[in-house]
Amino acid sequence: MIDTRIQLKRIYILGAIGALLFGVLLLRSDRVPPHVTAGEMQIPVTIADSPAQRERGLSGTESLSKGTGKLFIFERPGTYGFWMKDMQYPIDIVWIDAGWKVVGVAAQVLPESYPEMVYPPSEVLYVLELNAGEASGDNFKPGALLDFKK
Repeated sequence: MIDTRIQLKRIYILGAIGALLFGVLLLRSDRVPPHVTAGEMQIPVTIADSPAQRERGLSGTESLSKGTGKLFIFERPGTYGFWMKDMQYPIDIVWIDAGWKVVGVAAQVLPESYPEMVYPPSEVLYVLELNAGEASGDNFKPGALLDFKK
């Protein structure tokens, strides 16, 4: 009788642990990585929101996966300059204001342009870097509204 009770407790404990693990896995599967939405496009992004991360940006990377981007988030609006230091591939730079409105695009910025700086046409709070050619079309025309989900 005692052995049966101990076995039942073990079964209940193992069942509870299994249910807990299943619940955790289920919750994690609903998590979507940070992404910017442009029209029908969802662009997974990595975020640069500290001074060191923003300074490094994509420098030193060999490539940027197709359809992904790097999102720079600043503390306050400004006319932040970007360079192509230690870049190995061309990119498009999308300038975005505090309301997530595109204010401009610097297309096909080449690594050879370093040490030149590229500046937005007006103050921005966000900057999205994409592979060259990916910021073309209506989704990124000045005035287009983007969205961000963290």
